[in-house]
Amino acid sequence: MTDANRIATYNSAIDGALQWIAENRQPDGTFRMEASSAAYFSVVTFANYTGRRDLAYSVLQLIADRFIDTDGTLKQPDGRKNNIAYVPSWIVWGAAGARWLSLSNQLVAFTQSMQHVDTGGVFGSILERNRGQGAISFDGTTLAGIGFGRAGRNEACRRVGDYLLQLLAVQPAVNDRFYTDWQQPGGLMTNEATTASVLQWDQPNQHYYKIGLFVVALLEAYGASGDREYLDGAVKGYRLATDRAVDLWNNTLSHKMCWAAAGLFAATGDAGYAEDACRYADHLITLQQNDGGFHYPELWSSYPPDAMELVPNLMCQLVLWVAMARDALMAISKK
Repeated sequence: MTDANRIATYNSAIDGALQWIAENRQPDGTFRMEASSAAYFSVVTFANYTGRRDLAYSVLQLIADRFIDTDGTLKQPDGRKNNIAYVPSWIVWGAAGARWLSLSNQLVAFTQSMQHVDTGGVFGSILERNRGQGAISFDGTTLAGIGFGRAGRNEACRRVGDYLLQLLAVQPAVNDRFYTDWQQPGGLMTNEATTASVLQWDQPNQHYYKIGLFVVALLEAYGASGDREYLDGAVKGYRLATDRAVDLWNNTLSHKMCWAAAGLFAATGDAGYAEDACRYADHLITLQQNDGGFHYPELWSSYPPDAMELVPNLMCQLVLWVAMARDALMAISKK
């Protein structure tokens, strides 16, 4: 496939996702299915990135009107209670990008309150934060770091970077596996590892999106501080996966690695990362369905899934990464 054809294919996938949104939203901005705040968070960042500020503002207004509680926190489903900082951090990123600073500042204050004073990691639940001990959420910490950076909270962002470098440094067998769970106090958790908390390089269907989050959060810390150690850590984490993983390129669980590759290309100018981003994107676009939504075969038995709110959430992430791969490809095509 030529670069021009590839770019056209990526644009078609993006247009299909926008069409899905247009056809599935009601006049009041809600989706035509029961949906929590978890259905909307990635729509804003996708809309910002693709120049659809009208859509970004519309969704942010819906979030502000329907999903902000009386205490200023985000209303979330119970399934998010042990990863409480993740969705608000996406909205911080989206609101900051749309310059809706009152909402961004309000939610980033909450996510910053979840940051452990010593490690820089972010607690999974309100209860753990209040006790000052318990599980540090890997997904919540990495997304919080990205939100901190986008909202200008550079010190909080850098502290997330320090936490991630420490997490990398204490891995006991990093060439074989990568552990993501941390308990405070106690440190890295290796004895009670679950499928989603340990990445075994020689096994299929690993949750490699976590390495993508690790890389992007460290790149955010690099951007916030200019400290090269964060970039070096991001490269090391990325290479651990690309050099060892057995099914990285055709595994939807790797989708945020596309984001990581595009970010590394932006940070280094190395065309190899742009080519990697396109490799991930080439797989992602094969998952687009006739209605413009995306299937996630590793997690859903059929399309659409029973919980329809998962579709816009996933779809907008995947096409955001595709758009980033497209832009990286366009940049190297011009050289």
